[in-house]
Amino acid sequence: MNNFAITDLETFSEIVRRNAAETLSEKYTENLDNFISINQIISLVKCRRLNDDDGPVIINEGILSDLLEEISDIIYQVGLAKLCGEDKINCAWDSKKKTMVFWTKEE
Repeated sequence: MNNFAITDLETFSEIVRRNAAETLSEKYTENLDNFISINQIISLVKCRRLNDDDGPVIINEGILSDLLEEISDIIYQVGLAKLCGEDKINCAWDSKKKTMVFWTKEE
């Protein structure tokens, strides 16, 4: 697996966040800061870095793939929570399945 040095962590985080959002929708219109902040992504990247020094952050292809998946999941989960909070969909815990279930509102 190839390693990569990230010299501009903020720009890298913006690009990763945008790409993660685009895996869910080609045309996202909301401010992504309302889903996950750049600082949160920077923290995720730093937690997974291969090096411990103060130099550029080193990651590999596997870490990048994992980051994209995790950030995409966070955006999706926050989106669901927003829809529930706006009372556009319902949700509940299914004890038998041990998972959250979501359904649309009956008009």
